Amino acid sequence: MNERKIQRITNRIKGILQHEIKEEKIAGGQAACFLRGKKLVHVCCGKADVELGSDTGPDTIYRVYSMTKPVTAAAAMCLVEEGRLDLNTPVREYFPEYGMMKVRRPDGRLEPADTIRISHLLNMTSGIVYPGSQGVQKEMDDIMEGLKEGGKIGTPHSTREVVRRMAECPLIFQPGKAWNYGFSADVLGAILEEVSGLRLSDLFKKYIFDPLEMYDTGFYVPEEKRGRFAQLYRRTEKGLQIEKERYLGLTLCLEPPAFESAGAGLVSTMEDYSHFANMLACGGIWKERRILREDTVRKFTVNGLNSSQTESVYFPQMRGYGYGYLMRVLVNDDAIPGTGHAGEFGWDGWTGPYFMADLNRNFSILYFLQISAYQDWDVIWKIRNALYEICE
Repeated sequence: MNERKIQRITNRIKGILQHEIKEEKIAGGQAACFLRGKKLVHVCCGKADVELGSDTGPDTIYRVYSMTKPVTAAAAMCLVEEGRLDLNTPVREYFPEYGMMKVRRPDGRLEPADTIRISHLLNMTSGIVYPGSQGVQKEMDDIMEGLKEGGKIGTPHSTREVVRRMAECPLIFQPGKAWNYGFSADVLGAILEEVSGLRLSDLFKKYIFDPLEMYDTGFYVPEEKRGRFAQLYRRTEKGLQIEKERYLGLTLCLEPPAFESAGAGLVSTMEDYSHFANMLACGGIWKERRILREDTVRKFTVNGLNSSQTESVYFPQMRGYGYGYLMRVLVNDDAIPGTGHAGEFGWDGWTGPYFMADLNRNFSILYFLQISAYQDWDVIWKIRNALYEICE
């Protein structure tokens, strides 16, 4: 590999991050890329916690929010490979409440829901919603608010209890008719607990975290590691301020939660998550140990949505992408604002972390920061385009 090229790209990434810090858009962040499991570029800039003065580093612990979802998908496929989970199984076989669901029609009337299957959960075609301010989303918001006790949903209610309550909310459409981003992964997480007989944290530890040596990843930060825990910020007219609100029923991640969210609950480091990303980019292998079969990982490179479902994907940053196994997958590389190749897959989180894996090139990119409701896709594409030069 050309060392001058690597240094030039490293300097470009450093310039991008330093500009974002100077403009007070982020407190700190880091970006890296790997080729065939080897780290080629890794840049850390700024502060993990401005108030404490701690620097951003490879072992900084972040709330990864929805980047929990790919971990859940991988764990599910471990059980599929063992013959313990069938993706065609109706959800009602594990939680009968999901066999009695209704769909809220556009005219407001309710109609009986068709069968929700595990495959619908993995593709976000179940019709299950996230909380919001209107319509069915408001109904889900009311349910989630009703679960709060002392402001902490994660402490009194277990994963399976929360998922059963979610079934009280109508679906936004008949299962399989469209795509909608919602609590599907959390329902899947509860099913994984039922299938394995393990709590989600123990299941992840057995199949993902221990084999991949992800020792700083879990559903909370132990006291002895809190000095490495990044602060979560939000942008205001007065600059960056500490974000005190939490999203999707999550806690402050300082104690073991009862509700272990398979859709958004994990904390991790750039170093840890790179082990997971590189395992996927290298066809299921990490450090010569097989975690997933290559044919399983190949499934992540194929759009799981039909044409009408793909048309209903409403995130503007997903132009050119389809979806499947709780991740985006690139289907049209002419439609994206930069470099990419059909079949690449990955996801991102509410607080800004992002990853992608290119199985055909054994290449991965990661970008980690902590800003609530982060949506600076122009910055993500600048970082992607710079790092992709490594394997072009």
